[in-house]
Amino acid sequence: MEKKEPEEPYDAMADRIKTMIREMPQIQPPVRLLPAVMEAVKAKRGPLWLRAYRWARSPISVTFTPLRLVSAMALSALLVFSAFFLHERQNRNITLAESHKSIPVVFALDMPDAHSVQVIGSFNNWVPQPCELRKDNGAVRWILTVSLQPGRYEYAFLVDRKHMPHPHAELYQDDGFGDKNSVLALLIADSHVPVEVSAQKAQTDVTHAVEEARKAAIDDATLKGLLALGYEKGVEPESMANLVRIVSEVKMENLPLEPFVSKIKEGMAKGVPAGTIERVLNQKRQDYQFTRLVAADYLKKNGLPQEVAFEELVAFTESLYSGLSREDLTHTMEQSPTASLSILNRAVHLRASLKQLEFDEKLSDQIVSTGLEHNFFTPQQCGFARAIVAGKRKGLSDSKIAEAALLTMRNGGTVAGFCSQIGISSSDMTQHGPQIISPTCSMTGT
Repeated sequence: MEKKEPEEPYDAMADRIKTMIREMPQIQPPVRLLPAVMEAVKAKRGPLWLRAYRWARSPISVTFTPLRLVSAMALSALLVFSAFFLHERQNRNITLAESHKSIPVVFALDMPDAHSVQVIGSFNNWVPQPCELRKDNGAVRWILTVSLQPGRYEYAFLVDRKHMPHPHAELYQDDGFGDKNSVLALLIADSHVPVEVSAQKAQTDVTHAVEEARKAAIDDATLKGLLALGYEKGVEPESMANLVRIVSEVKMENLPLEPFVSKIKEGMAKGVPAGTIERVLNQKRQDYQFTRLVAADYLKKNGLPQEVAFEELVAFTESLYSGLSREDLTHTMEQSPTASLSILNRAVHLRASLKQLEFDEKLSDQIVSTGLEHNFFTPQQCGFARAIVAGKRKGLSDSKIAEAALLTMRNGGTVAGFCSQIGISSSDMTQHGPQIISPTCSMTGT
């Protein structure tokens, strides 16, 4: 059995440790050690660009005392009243979401051999929505049903991750980036109103651009969305600042903001260089300015209130990217009798469809002018352009289609009667673009 040594008393142990510490040699640390350590542990501020992104992703908390709450409520009531008053007196333009009920729209693509199909468009911020492969009217199709407000939308399919416009759409539009999108026009309701120095500088530019955007009354949700998407897609700060500035200028010019924000998101989603997006936005801005002037002149000439609703301005301007020239748009307005802008927009949409079909120019002119003369372009006739597309792609001659179209218009007929005259069935109609599910829209001849 081993003999256990007695434990050293605690006080004796402590004294021995103190003696050993005192006898240790004194060594001076390197001169740069302390600054280096302090620099390493110091909290660093990120660049302005990164801080803007973090701000865009952070929730905001607000604390009220009872007195502040009462004051804030009173101020809010005043702001709401003022905004309503200014809206009614100075800017009666309406947004699509405020003025109409949503409409079910079915996107269908006959490509059963594809592994995946998604829909991207201006209505979903170009975020892919998957389609479901199922049987539809005896055929196997990729189907997606969404509810949309009346308006004009660009869209395309992603087939096995490859961009593809709808092969049977009634209208296409250049996206400005070297590709094409399909166009869906839901013009159903009438208008309610006839870290180097250079990097630091770039980051400062972004901050300044955001401040200017706020002064232009662009909401924080829009700014946060653009900043977060730009950071995610690796957009350079200087380019991001330029994009924000363009949006601010559009807002200050009282142009519709949504088409420009949507085009930025589309360009980033498609990996388009920021410089190209800027060029497209500047051209779009000029087009909107031109269209607003033309529409205002038309209203003035016809003695109508010279207020162009945003939804009408969007529809007119976006037709310029569907093959129509400025001259085509001006000509259509000049030959039109007095009509609401919503009626005129349907005529412009039809002319764009006819031009893309390479329809006889003189016959196209007759169809459009006759339709305007007989007030044919109502919401109930919204399937007319699609019927012409179906007839043309079925091999019918331009003259036969035009003859039936003119007869229908002059006799106060319907799309159903027109389809019957040229031998177009319901299945022929549903093959050309998304199906609109609406009781006011005669799409299939039933």
